[in-house]
Amino acid sequence: MRKLCYMLFFLIIATNLHSQFTSKKVYGLREVLQIALENNYDLRLGSASVEFSEVDMKNAFGQYLPNISLSSSYSRQLNNPNEIRDELLNQYSARLGANLVLFDGFGREANYTRAQKTMKSAVTNIDFLKQTVFLDAYNAYINVVRAYQIVRAHRENLSLGEAELSRIRARYEAGVLPATAVYAQEADLGNRTLELITAENELNIAKAQLLTIMGMPPTMDVEFRIDDLPSALPEAEIRAFRDEIGNINNAVNIALNNRLDWKSSKLRLEATQENLEIAKSYYYPQISANSYWSWMNTSLKGFDRSNYYFGLSLSVPIFNNFSTDLRVQSSKLELTRISVELQKLEQQILSSVQIAFLNLQTAEKQIDIANKTVLSAQENYQSTQERLNVGAATTNDLIQANTQLISSQINKINAIYNYIKAKNDLKYSIGTLSFE
Repeated sequence: MRKLCYMLFFLIIATNLHSQFTSKKVYGLREVLQIALENNYDLRLGSASVEFSEVDMKNAFGQYLPNISLSSSYSRQLNNPNEIRDELLNQYSARLGANLVLFDGFGREANYTRAQKTMKSAVTNIDFLKQTVFLDAYNAYINVVRAYQIVRAHRENLSLGEAELSRIRARYEAGVLPATAVYAQEADLGNRTLELITAENELNIAKAQLLTIMGMPPTMDVEFRIDDLPSALPEAEIRAFRDEIGNINNAVNIALNNRLDWKSSKLRLEATQENLEIAKSYYYPQISANSYWSWMNTSLKGFDRSNYYFGLSLSVPIFNNFSTDLRVQSSKLELTRISVELQKLEQQILSSVQIAFLNLQTAEKQIDIANKTVLSAQENYQSTQERLNVGAATTNDLIQANTQLISSQINKINAIYNYIKAKNDLKYSIGTLSFE
């Protein structure tokens, strides 16, 4: 009895350990999105750009502050031809100075404004990158759930085919159906098996792509929850979103007011305009104030005999080998380039809104048609099966009806997830997709 208890105890331990090591990690939508945001390489680079912009703005503010320096020295005369006292051979000195720019052609003001604009642009760009990662991860998750649903439909279809083959074989053995009916059903069952294998492969590909977007090894054996996305879409929900978006013109206006990449690029253009002002400041004279304290002695004393100085300096650029002209022209070229990029971005935004709007319209129609098609295909399949039972239809008729049914079911699955994706794409294109 004791041995039996020990065996049961170790069996329970082994079972628990096996379940721990063999159970797959299951990810939900919210967890997938969070991991994707945490592991994205572009976001890491964007964060580094923000940190650089913070230091850049601090440096721009520092141009308003005085430049302070402290220097000191010690020297000793090694030869003593005049037999000077030993302590007089030492020489100590110190100098503390400060220099403050009073006027530099408004270059400091332009530089500080440029740094502010650049900082805001970097932060805004980070938020846009988050939206992009969010969209990519969300759409990849949609593809995984879609693939799960399609695999489930093909598995159910394969099970129905196996049951139908058993029924047809029984009727063949009873002499009710010819052998060709069995062959036809076996061929159809083979096709269903191939379709399931293809669907399972597409599921594995979709999972690998999602894991890659999450920044995780695509070879990981994990699962994803399918219940985090709806498997049906009420008409009221579809109408509510359409009313929220309005027409295409309204969507375009929303995009130009909300797109973060547009705002970031516009801030970058404004920062580039300040670079032009910085370049022009070299045409103006520079006025500085300076002050310093100096001390020198043969020993570390006598600080009361130090000297204090204060002065003003004026630097007027008369001829600098056309270097300022080059700076100005270079800034103008950069300003033109950024301006053209902004115009191109505006065109891309308008195009993306138009495409997303058309895709949403198509997805709405697909859902309506797919729902009606599934109902018709189900009615046709049931009717054909009843007719087959009374001998009014053939096995090929039933196979064709089943093909129509499984095709309509998969079309409905695609229509649902195409709509969810189109909805996300439109939100992204008009700048209202939230990654929170």
